[in-house]
Amino acid sequence: MIDRKTLWILWLFIAATAAAAIWRLSLLPDWTQVPFPAGRDGPHTEHGLWLFVTPLCILLMLALAWGTQRLVSGPDAAMQAHQRNSKLVLLGTGVIATLMQGFVIGRSLGYGNGVDGDVLSRGVIVLVAILIMIQGNSMPKLPWISSRFPAFDLDPWQQVRSRRFAGRMSIAFGLAMIAAALLLPVSIVPFLVMALALSYLGVIVWHALKVKREPSPAP
Repeated sequence: MIDRKTLWILWLFIAATAAAAIWRLSLLPDWTQVPFPAGRDGPHTEHGLWLFVTPLCILLMLALAWGTQRLVSGPDAAMQAHQRNSKLVLLGTGVIATLMQGFVIGRSLGYGNGVDGDVLSRGVIVLVAILIMIQGNSMPKLPWISSRFPAFDLDPWQQVRSRRFAGRMSIAFGLAMIAAALLLPVSIVPFLVMALALSYLGVIVWHALKVKREPSPAP
């Protein structure tokens, strides 16, 4: 979920990263050939569309958070608590992604060639994983809210169980991201992380539906 201030900051990140990509491509005679004077494979070129991956990722993250907020309701205090819990991951990831966009564009202009891009990419994934784990650790402590969809409208007891599970899955997801970043080739890590993210979300939804079918204990 997302508050108004965080929403506008994320839109600013999207606009800044997209504008930076357009500006960089405007300097080239062929926007499909972005030069990189140095890198893991030596001097090479990349398709210009890759520069729009960062704003697209931030936009998808924003859409997911905004969509989640549309699906739930509750007292203002409870909604604000959920917004504060998601704020760290949303803003932290947005800042990291924007800085990475600046680094990539700088590398295409010949700056920062002394920085090991692989090490930086691994470090970014580890930082994002830590943010997810911090959010997951605080998830079970959040107050009860209701869903606008009956299938996901859990009572307080069911919601506590679902949040505890989601918190554990968030920590497991973060640890898996860290392990992938440290042990696997950088070229496959982003695709693996996306696959893990889809599995992570799918398992959380499955567990919530499973808990919904379980009766709450009598008071």
